[in-house]
Amino acid sequence: MHFLPWLIACNLAVAGALIFGSIDSLKRSREADETAARQATVNIANSLSIEIEAELRLIDNALASIALTSAQEESPIHRSVVVARAIAEQKSLLPHVSALRFANTDGDVFLGLSPNELPINITHRPYFDEAKNSLGMVVSEPLISLVTNEWSLIFARALRTKSGVFQGVIYAVVKTDHYTKRFAELDMGSYGAIALRTKSLRLVARWAGTDASSMEGIGDAIVSPEMAQTLSEGSDKGSYSTHTAFDKIERIAAYSRLREYPLVVLTGLSADEILIPWRREVRRNIVLVGLIIIVIAGFSVHLHFQHRCDSHAHKQALKIAREQNLILENDLVGMVRVRGRKNIWANKALHRILGYEAGGLIGQSTRLFYLDEESYTKVGGGYSLLRDGGRFCEQVQMRRKDGRPIWIDLSGAMVTENESLWMMVDIDSLKQSETFAREMALKDPLTGLANRRLLEVQLENAIANAKRNKSLMALCYIDLDGFKQVNDHHGHNAGDILLTNTAQRLLDTVRGSDTVARLGGDEFAVILSPVTGAPEAAMVMERCLNCIAQEVGLDTGESVRVAASIGIAIGDGTSDPSDLITAADAAMYNAKREGRGKILISKAENNQRIESNLPS
Repeated sequence: MHFLPWLIACNLAVAGALIFGSIDSLKRSREADETAARQATVNIANSLSIEIEAELRLIDNALASIALTSAQEESPIHRSVVVARAIAEQKSLLPHVSALRFANTDGDVFLGLSPNELPINITHRPYFDEAKNSLGMVVSEPLISLVTNEWSLIFARALRTKSGVFQGVIYAVVKTDHYTKRFAELDMGSYGAIALRTKSLRLVARWAGTDASSMEGIGDAIVSPEMAQTLSEGSDKGSYSTHTAFDKIERIAAYSRLREYPLVVLTGLSADEILIPWRREVRRNIVLVGLIIIVIAGFSVHLHFQHRCDSHAHKQALKIAREQNLILENDLVGMVRVRGRKNIWANKALHRILGYEAGGLIGQSTRLFYLDEESYTKVGGGYSLLRDGGRFCEQVQMRRKDGRPIWIDLSGAMVTENESLWMMVDIDSLKQSETFAREMALKDPLTGLANRRLLEVQLENAIANAKRNKSLMALCYIDLDGFKQVNDHHGHNAGDILLTNTAQRLLDTVRGSDTVARLGGDEFAVILSPVTGAPEAAMVMERCLNCIAQEVGLDTGESVRVAASIGIAIGDGTSDPSDLITAADAAMYNAKREGRGKILISKAENNQRIESNLPS
């Protein structure tokens, strides 16, 4: 007579646990998929912004070099000859630039045009006046070239005499399809998209899987409200979800502003594509849970009517109990009945999950499930909630028989006044995948080194340690010299081998307390913490130069060798991370301009130049 109420309560508890567990599992699975996709778009946007900024810095350096060369000549005739020669030299170093031209003070372009190109005048172009009134390089809005009639970006700088008299404008032309081709090389799925926009949000270039060759919207500032709202907040990086203004496809998107130039990179992955595996999982769960609930409901109804038949009551109860046992003894959800915090029954799924032989849990205290007394006490506090008619649900680490911890999704319900039924679902794999996703968000996928995001965290920690210990630390930027030639002559696989070898050599050279990171491309960074001062930092970087300069063997049997240029910024507990990054980056590029194998130490008041003993 007491079996029927227990069986009904057990059925309800099983159904509730299955539904709750399934919904919770699906919710967490979707959140994990969306988080991974969001991080992927952020990483792609950051990587692209670094690559594009590196290209623009090359253009900036080339224009600055021509301007400096021009300023040395006082004679207009000689200046024209010198500028023409400089244009030819710098153009060969800028393969991504379609044209490098010079316009005089009246805007007439007479250098950089091919013989079959008609003369043009650019005084009506806004970038002409902007460059004339600026001391640095200006970036135009996207415009149609007067020469080729193609969409392009212009990068311009004024030429002046030593006394500052305006002599004209030197400018570089980059076709917008240069960026479209670069975007098409990335795997963004069938409905992903990548765009480059100016500071005013005018579209420079866009690639989308739905129409890779479309030129729609170039030069316009048509954006979704979500993009406009997110970018208006002023952050250099961010992510959001939106229906894209051009094709109305819902995407999980991210953006990254270039640090030195008025451009922003935007990337997006299709929400529908991201959630395809999750939707399959939803359908499987709905079918499985629905079938189980139908079976449980059928058994319960069947038991109710059979119980009313006195002549067959006992026989039918035994039959139903056997059938019910088939459900309780499933392989997916562990179940245990508890009285006085001791196990009085447990199914085979629970024995399997926790690694016990059949019957090994019966009569044991529930304390053996838990890793520590704190967890045991916390779950014990849930009994008062159960007695009030509520439910207790918690994700907790439990202990297998071999002592290994395992993540369990735990839920319980009261069966009688003195007994409770607990459901345990193994979610250890899900937890491990979440941990792996968090680690991947902070690591460079090729070398396994810290990425730029983790470097910024470690830099803040190093400054905090310096403040706490009243010591110094150093941030070192490293750029490989000759890496592009290795890629061009031996292929990208050779470049990857060189980068992974360089990463390992740097790790082997620095101390265990130091941090090595890859910033993207052929740029690395090292945090030395602590250091006694600039001499010690320079000595460590000298060892790094020597290890980088060693030959690297390729799969083909050939060997390659590169050098490096290094910039060092010394900091203490009062340093600002962004100031150290700017100083180290600037010192590295100054060292790179001076030649191969150079180290330059940047300080607040001056730069120290330290040359390595490596051959140039």
